[in-house]
Amino acid sequence: MIESGLSNFALTNVAIMAALGNADSKRVAPFAAFYFSVLAKEAVLPGIILDRLKSPEAADTLDARNALPGALIEGIFQFGSVANDNAQNPLSPSGYLSACFLSRALRRQLTGLATGNAALPDGTIVKDVYGWDEFDAHYEVGGLGYLFRRVLQVTICFQETT
Repeated sequence: MIESGLSNFALTNVAIMAALGNADSKRVAPFAAFYFSVLAKEAVLPGIILDRLKSPEAADTLDARNALPGALIEGIFQFGSVANDNAQNPLSPSGYLSACFLSRALRRQLTGLATGNAALPDGTIVKDVYGWDEFDAHYEVGGLGYLFRRVLQVTICFQETT
């Protein structure tokens, strides 16, 4: 499943891990610092929030209605790079700059997947990565400061092998 492949890719990529900052005891759980759709209270930051925004209807593509393993799928994904004001952040104490730094690392590494045959850790084959959009979300008041979010939206064409 591409979602688990993307999370494992991000959490094993040296450039992205550097932007996430020092590993600590809270990051030992699977998918720590990578969240699906919701940022939990007391979440370890900086972190990445993944949302799948859209996958076109099969009728609009040449794919079969049931996406069998190996069918080409096009999905739009949103990566939210979230950081707070904290001296532990890898770039600086500014949550805004740390969110931008993490988003830039994500963008560069995802661009590297656009080879036509890149494989994610779960076996998903990435055929293309395109349609970039990047913007700031409004900061939010957190428990001990402010949360800043840089949003990166991208279209990924992929084949799931299982």
